[in-house]
Amino acid sequence: MKIEIKDAPGGPYDPPIRDFAAEERYDSRVRTFLGFIVFAAVVFLAAQSFVAINQFGCHKVWEQSGMQSNWTFFAGCQVEVERGRWLPEATVRELLR
Repeated sequence: MKIEIKDAPGGPYDPPIRDFAAEERYDSRVRTFLGFIVFAAVVFLAAQSFVAINQFGCHKVWEQSGMQSNWTFFAGCQVEVERGRWLPEATVRELLR
């Protein structure tokens, strides 16, 4: 005959011991990861808006001249003076007739 005490330590109804320190470490890692994701998203959106604003400004300046213009992050605003020949905006001047 087997007698089972339900409230005995290690018995089948003993609740598991929670490791609160491990839970806090996990929560800290999740918070750090989510913080990194939010930071990366903010940096990405800031860079995209910087590019969009500069590209819009470059096109706005040169649209009346009829010349094609293009803005890139490394080269800045460039103007197509001849087919396939792009020059920086600072070296191009439009002569008025």
